[in-house]
Amino acid sequence: MDEDETDGYFSMELLQKSCQEPIIFNKPNEGKDYYADSSISICKLYKPFPNPFNPVTTIEFSLSEEVPVTLSIFNVHGNLAKKYYNNVKMCKGEHFVIWDGKNDKDRKVTSGVYFVYLKAGDYFDTERLVLIR
Repeated sequence: MDEDETDGYFSMELLQKSCQEPIIFNKPNEGKDYYADSSISICKLYKPFPNPFNPVTTIEFSLSEEVPVTLSIFNVHGNLAKKYYNNVKMCKGEHFVIWDGKNDKDRKVTSGVYFVYLKAGDYFDTERLVLIR
C-alpha cells in the first residue's frame, strides 16, 4: 500500500484490487452483515446464540464450497451428547441447527458446559455452550 504524504493515511487501492469478492451473509442473532474472504477458509463456525441458553440455542456455520461435514455436541467429559451430521456432504452457504438440550435418544441432558465440534473438509473448530435448566 502507498502512504499518502499529505494526511498520513494509507491507500487501500492495492488491497481492494487483489482481494476476491467476499461472501456476504446475515447472522440472524446479530442482524449485521459479515464478510469473509473465501480464500482464507472453507468454513466458519459462529458462536452459538443465545449462550448460556435455556431451552434452545442456535448453532450457525458457513461453507464456501461443498464439503463433508460432521457436527456434534459433547459434554465436558468428552461424551457425545448429540450428533447432527456425520461426514455428510453439504452444499456451499449458510447453515444452522437448533439444539433443544436433548441427546440423540430425545432425553434432556443435564445443566452444564458442552462443546460444539464442527469438522468441514480439513477445517475444524469448537465453541463452548452453557445449558442452564
